Amino acid sequence: MAQSSLSRRVAAVEAELGLPLFRRLGTTLELTDGGVRFLLACNAIVETNDAMLADMRALRSRPSYNLTIV
Repeated sequence: MAQSSLSRRVAAVEAELGLPLFRRLGTTLELTDGGVRFLLACNAIVETNDAMLADMRALRSRPSYNLTIV
């Protein structure tokens, strides 16, 4: 991804959240408190997604049964 595209996406997320994610110090970037919280939430989402995918893969390997109720 080009730097300009990434910068636009970060700016869009910051605008949606209404707070900056980074503190810009010249050419250096530092996460703000909001940025740290956002990163932690994103990591939790990725972990949850990975766990869900692993669970779904495990279901594929189990035999399935049909239950018919009359």
